[in-house]
Amino acid sequence: MRRLAPLALATLLGCPTEVDPCAAITPLPLGPLHADGTTLRDGADREVALRGVNAGGRSKFAPYLPFDVDGDFDAALDSYLDRAATWGVDVLRVPFSWAALEPTQGAWDEEWLSRYVALLDGAHARGIWTIVDLHQDIYAEPFCGDGFPAWTIPGDPGPPQHDCATWYLGYFDDPEVAAAFDRLWTNQDGLRDQLDGMWEALVTRLADHPGVLGYELLNEPGWGSLDRDVFTSTVLPVWYEELVPRLQAIDGDALFFLDTNGVEGPAASTVMERPALDGIVFAPHFYHPTIILGPDGPSIEDDALTGLSGWAAVGAQWDVPVLIGEFGVPVGRDGGPAWIGSHYDAFDTLGLHGTLWEYSVSTEVWNAEALSIVYPTGAETELVAPMARPYLRAVAGQVSELVVDDAHLSAAWAGQVGGISEIALPSRSWADATVTVQGGCVAQVAGRAVILATEEQVRVDAIR
Repeated sequence: MRRLAPLALATLLGCPTEVDPCAAITPLPLGPLHADGTTLRDGADREVALRGVNAGGRSKFAPYLPFDVDGDFDAALDSYLDRAATWGVDVLRVPFSWAALEPTQGAWDEEWLSRYVALLDGAHARGIWTIVDLHQDIYAEPFCGDGFPAWTIPGDPGPPQHDCATWYLGYFDDPEVAAAFDRLWTNQDGLRDQLDGMWEALVTRLADHPGVLGYELLNEPGWGSLDRDVFTSTVLPVWYEELVPRLQAIDGDALFFLDTNGVEGPAASTVMERPALDGIVFAPHFYHPTIILGPDGPSIEDDALTGLSGWAAVGAQWDVPVLIGEFGVPVGRDGGPAWIGSHYDAFDTLGLHGTLWEYSVSTEVWNAEALSIVYPTGAETELVAPMARPYLRAVAGQVSELVVDDAHLSAAWAGQVGGISEIALPSRSWADATVTVQGGCVAQVAGRAVILATEEQVRVDAIR
C-alpha cells in the first residue's frame, strides 16, 4: 500500500487531526528571477523586492576586495557577510574590476577570481542574491578611476591613483579619459571585442552559480569625445543589443542590468530608449548633486520620492523593473539618515528596487569618498539604521497596503490559499519583533517572517 501522509491517513480513518499547517513553514530557496512588466517574480510567481548594498568602494583598488585582509581571508569574508545578513538585505551588487580579473592581457588572475566567487558563494549561503557588476569610473586607475586594465591604454599611462577628491571631473576635462573611451567604442585594436569576449568567458564560469541573479555590463558608461546624449541614445543601446543575446545564450536564467551614463542620475531622466531586449532591468543611479558633492546635508524639505519618480516613470515607459543601482550620502552629514530613509519610503511607494552605495571595511578610502555605511573597524555608521528596516521580500499575491515606520510594518495582500510570503525582519534590530497575521499563520525563521496564507486575504502586522 502506498504510504500516506499523516493528515491524509487520519482523514481516511476518520480520526481527529491536529496537524499544524504552519509547523513546517520555511523560506523558499533562492532561484532565478524574471521580469514581468515592471515587476520581478520568482519561480513561485511571487513578487520580489530587492533591497541591498554595494560591496563597495574598497573593491576599486588592489587587492580588489570590499574589506581589508590581514592574513585570514575566510575570517574577513565571514565577518563581512555575517554583518550584511543582520541588515536583512537580499541582494549584493558586487563590483569587479577588469583590471583585477585580467591584469595582464590574456591571463586571468585565478586567485583573485576564486576570492570573488567565494564572496558570491558566501552570500548565497546566507540567502542573499548577487549582481555581478563590471565597475569603472573614468576608465582606469592611472586616471584616478578604476575598471579597465592598464594594458588597454596605449603607451605608459602612469601608476594607479585613488587619492583624487574630484576624480569625476575627468569625464569632462581629461583628454586621455576621452581617448580611452573613444578607443573602446570604436573598437580600436579590437578592444571592444576583447571586452565582449571577457564577458562571455566570465558568464560561462558563473552561469551555474545558484546565487547570481544577473550581470551589469558596465557601471556608468563613459562617452569619450562623443556628444553625451548622442552616445547614450545610439552607441550604448546598440552595444547592449549586440552583447546581451550572446550572454543570454550562455546563461538563459540571468537578468541583465543596464545602466546609463552617470550624469543622467541626478536628473532621473534619460535620452536612451528601451533597448530591443527581453530579460532586462533598468539600473540607473540617483545622487542629488548638491547633497552628494556639497558640504551640507539635505534640508528637511528634501525627499527622494520626487527624483525617484522620474526613474519609475522610465520603468513604466519601458515596461521593465527598475533597480536604483547606487544612491547614498556621505557619512556625518546632518539629515543623512532621514535622506536615506526617504529612499526606502519611495522604493515602497513606487515599486522600485535599490542597492545602497556602499559597504566597505577599509582603512583606506577611495578618492576621499566617505560613503561606506560602516567605519574601518566594521562598526555601523548612522546610515545603517534607516537601511536595515523590514520590507516585503516576496509576496504570493497582490499587495493592497504597505506602511513601514521605525517600529511597525503593516501590510495586506490578496492571493491564493497556500501561498508562502516572506517579510524581511533584520536581525540587527527586529529579531524580537512581534508578528501577527490575519488570514494565515507565521513562522519567524532566520531574520524573516514566513507566512502561509490560509485565506485569500492576508493582513500582517510586525511591531518591535
